Amino acid sequence: DIVFVQCKAAHTKEAILGAKNMFGKDTVFISFQNGLGNEELVAELMGKESVLGGLTAQGANIEGPGHIRAHTNLATWIGEMDGKDSARVKQLCKLFSEHGLPSEASMEIKKQIWCKLLYNLAVSPMSTLTDLSLREVFETPGSRVVADL
Repeated sequence: DIVFVQCKAAHTKEAILGAKNMFGKDTVFISFQNGLGNEELVAELMGKESVLGGLTAQGANIEGPGHIRAHTNLATWIGEMDGKDSARVKQLCKLFSEHGLPSEASMEIKKQIWCKLLYNLAVSPMSTLTDLSLREVFETPGSRVVADL
C-alpha cells in the first residue's frame, strides 16, 4: 500500500493516527506537503524506513465544489530521505509516470524540499497580497522584479 500524505502540516499527526489501523507493516508513506518536518513526523509515527519524501510542481486551482483546474503538468520527484538510490523509488516513479503523473527519482529530495520552501516564501506573499493565483502573479508584468527583491 502507498499513502500520499497531503493534509495541512498541522493535521498530519491526527490524520496518520486516525487511520493507523488501516496501514500494514509494508505500507509506504510519501509526504507531498509543503514545508519542513512532515516526513520526520510521519517517520516518528510509522517508522523511518516506511517514509519517502515527495515534491510536486503541479499547479491547480479549486474553481468550485468538485471542480479543479490543473494548469501545469510539471514533474513530481520522489526520494529516500537518506538520499540513497532505491529500487522502490524507481518502481513508484515508473508506475506514477505510466498513469499520468510524470515522476522522477531524486537522490536530493531534502534539498528539493528546501528549494520549494524558498520558492513558496518568495511567491506566496505576492499571491496573498494581490489576491492573484500564482499563475497570475507570474503573468503580471513587473512581478519578477518584486520576487527578486
